[in-house]
Amino acid sequence: MKFLKSKDIRLLSSEAQDKLGRRLAGDTVEQETLPGDVQLYLVKGKPELLRVRGRLVPSLSNNEALDTLPSVAVDMGAIPHV
Repeated sequence: MKFLKSKDIRLLSSEAQDKLGRRLAGDTVEQETLPGDVQLYLVKGKPELLRVRGRLVPSLSNNEALDTLPSVAVDMGAIPHV
């Protein structure tokens, strides 16, 4: 695990703003490398973002980031019975 420098945090925050519409809310970011060349970014000790195959995505445990993304509601009547 390594802590990102201020410059790297600004770049990551800018990329998150451009791609996800949300800036990082912290000045301390830890980067952890996971199996499969996945980068996990922790802000204030909580998983905030992942970089998978070069693509930045929000963590599924980060409700604040997920709430800002578009969503779709599907009526159960639209799903055929199996």
